[in-house]
Amino acid sequence: MATKKYLQGLDDEIEGYERISEHFHKKNRYRKQAAKKLRVKQQYHYHDEEY
Repeated sequence: MATKKYLQGLDDEIEGYERISEHFHKKNRYRKQAAKKLRVKQQYHYHDEEY
């Protein structure tokens, strides 16, 4: 009985870690998109200065 409860706890823990890693993966994707947008903005900014 105790082992079953222990295994269930491990399953919950693993599920929690998966959820956390998924959350950070999404966060990183947003961060990359933001960085890309910023780079594009900076390129346009430099082009504006050239004119």
